[in-house]
Amino acid sequence: MIKLISLIRQIRLSISMIASSTNRCLASKQLILALETCKKRDYYLKVSSPGKLLKEKSMKTLFKTRFEAELEKIQQSLGKKHGVKKTQKVNQRIGRALQKSPLVSKYYDIEVVEKEVGTVQSITWKKGKK
Repeated sequence: MIKLISLIRQIRLSISMIASSTNRCLASKQLILALETCKKRDYYLKVSSPGKLLKEKSMKTLFKTRFEAELEKIQQSLGKKHGVKKTQKVNQRIGRALQKSPLVSKYYDIEVVEKEVGTVQSITWKKGKK
């Protein structure tokens, strides 16, 4: 337990040194939690800060824009002369887009509208809550 307290003090000291060297307020509101497992005496530290939340939010928006851009490319290829219009190929492209971004794709509902059997007319998607 003494090692844990000294470790937390060292981390707080290093955080305050980083905050003073960079002159940012983001590092001043960090929360440090220490956890001990029952079987082993391992310690895990959870650091939560506004800077980390900002980073995670920007990553989510980046994933969202990439996924929507991929769906836009599929939609645009349906209107082009030599674009992919077969149902099987369009579903394959949608499946690839879903695999590329699994964190974001689970929030979207994608609907494929067929013109004829085997030919896709359009795709629509909307952001749903899961």
